[in-house]
Amino acid sequence: MKLDKLQRQQIKGWVVQGLSTSEINKLAEKCDPPFTVARQQVSDYKKRYTPVVKAMIEAKQSSPLKEGLAIKENRIALLQQLADAMRRDLIDNDKTWIVERVVTVGNQPVEIEGFNHQEMNQMRGVLDDLAKETGGRTINANLNVREKGEITVTFINDREKNK
Repeated sequence: MKLDKLQRQQIKGWVVQGLSTSEINKLAEKCDPPFTVARQQVSDYKKRYTPVVKAMIEAKQSSPLKEGLAIKENRIALLQQLADAMRRDLIDNDKTWIVERVVTVGNQPVEIEGFNHQEMNQMRGVLDDLAKETGGRTINANLNVREKGEITVTFINDREKNK
């Protein structure tokens, strides 16, 4: 049977889904106009299109894992840029202490300074992330099994180990 373009597209989709000839024919009967395909046609479509579609799917699924922030070096570079920007802001621009509010005392404005704890906490978080990404902080686990089957696990990070 000669198939039109739409019917061929439908068969391609069904073949890629892994449907058998009988399953394809059941679906094709519900189309307008209904049609049928032979086992040889389905076999030809499988040979022709399944490897191409599988390659496209694999490429699409694996490409995000091979670019951008999925790459360790890119994450480290971005974290380093963030750390440098925060260092410039906190240290070079002297924003360790910031004006939290201004009050008026005897018709004179008085600035009340406070420690810039929000940016300092963010800086510590970025430095911690950098340490984790570069393997600077490791956690070791000690596993102890006693005679009665009792298991204890103790986690020791680098800071505790060096005490």
